[in-house]
This record gives sequence, structure tokens and C-alpha cells, in this order.
Amino acid sequence: MAKATGVKHKSKDELPKAKLSKENFKKSFRLFGYLGKSKWIFVLGMAFVAGTAAVGLYFPIVAGKMFGYMGQLGMSNRIFKDSVSGTGKELFILLVIQGLVSFGRVYTFSIVTENILKGLRSDTFNKLVQMPMSFFSKNQVADLSSRLSTDINVISEAFTVNIAEVIRQTIVGVGGVILLVYFTGWDVAKWFLVIIPPITVVAILYGKKIRGYSKSLQDKISESSVIVSEALTGITSVKAFTNEHIEIGKYDKVTNDIR
Repeated sequence: MAKATGVKHKSKDELPKAKLSKENFKKSFRLFGYLGKSKWIFVLGMAFVAGTAAVGLYFPIVAGKMFGYMGQLGMSNRIFKDSVSGTGKELFILLVIQGLVSFGRVYTFSIVTENILKGLRSDTFNKLVQMPMSFFSKNQVADLSSRLSTDINVISEAFTVNIAEVIRQTIVGVGGVILLVYFTGWDVAKWFLVIIPPITVVAILYGKKIRGYSKSLQDKISESSVIVSEALTGITSVKAFTNEHIEIGKYDKVTNDIR
């Protein structure tokens, strides 16, 4: 058993790490093949993403206009009331639009995500059942089952949610700087341009650390599935040798690591 486990870990360690390169970037576009009939829903979802970003950019401008009225003491009561009421209505309309486009974004991407998951799961299972027996001697069934359920969800989320967030944040970032320069002038905007690059570097480094934690989490979840599968499959042997406390301890250690 120990020998088989050693082979398994060696096989995993020998897997090449995916690097951010032009070739791998092109390969990632193969995931778009799973869109199928949902491609226009995906495009609609991207339109909703752009809509949420646009509303998010315009909302602070209107809100700032509302606060700007508070400092104008020389304004007559009637003009002040009309101005505040008009801006309030504009804010209300923006909130309604924000709610609609946000719902549309979530709804469309939910449909796209489920369609992609279905295709990925089917193709992965088809590939697994056609693998040679030597493959299954190096990889435990419980581990493969866990990978089939967890890793595919991660891939799908990266394809749908992360792509949408990159587009939305790009629109907000670039649009925000342009609006900042337009409304406040270069003297104020330049300080934001000085602050943003260091924060971006910190965010990238922090993101790499989070990806490491995410990979470790997937490994631990897979390990816990293996422990459960082995214990329940060989429950007769576990009972015969009264090894319940050993299996419970192993599982408790892994779940504590997951926590």
C-alpha cells in the first residue's frame, strides 16, 4: 500500500507546471468550445458586465453632485429642493438599472457556467474511463472522483467569473482615471497614478499566495475523499483490527488542515 502511495505522489510531482506563455494562452481558448449554443448568452453576459461597470462609474458622479448641493448656502430653497429632488430621482433610476444589469449578469453567467460544467464533466469522464489500467494503479479512484468534482468547478469559475471580473475592473480602472482627470484635473489625478502601481504589485504577489493556498485546499479535499473511500471500502478490515480510532484521527487531521 505504501509503495502504491509513493508511486502516486511521484507521478503528481512529475506533472509539469503550467506557465503563463503565448502557447498556453492559446490553449486556454479551447475552453470557448464548450460554450456551444450559449455563446450569445455569454456575449449578453459580457454586455451586462460592461453595463454594471458603466453604472458603477457614473454613480459616484451623481452622488457627488448630491453632496455638492449641501455646501451651496446661497441657493434659494425652491432651487435647492428641485435640484436635490432631480438628483435623487437620477440616483434612484441608477440603482434600478444597477439591479437589473447585475441580475442579468448573474443569470446569464449561471447558464453559461452550468453548460460549460456539463461539457467538461462529460469529456473528463469519457477520457477517464478510456485510460489504461496502469493509470488507475497510480491514481486512486477517490482522488480522481474528487478531482472530477472540485477541479472542474475551479476551471469553470476561472473561465466565467474571473474573465468577467477582469473586464469589469479594467473598465472601472481606466474609466475611473479618465473621469478623475476630467473632473478634478491632473494635479489630483497624478497622485492616484503614483499610488496604483505599488498597490497592483502587492495585489499580484498576494494573488500568487492565494493561488498556492487554493491548490493546497484542493489537494487536502482530495486526500479527505481518499481516506473516506478507503475506510468505507475496507470497513470489514477496519472493524476486524479495531482501527476505527486510527481512521478517525487521519480524517480529523485532514479536515483540520482544510479548515
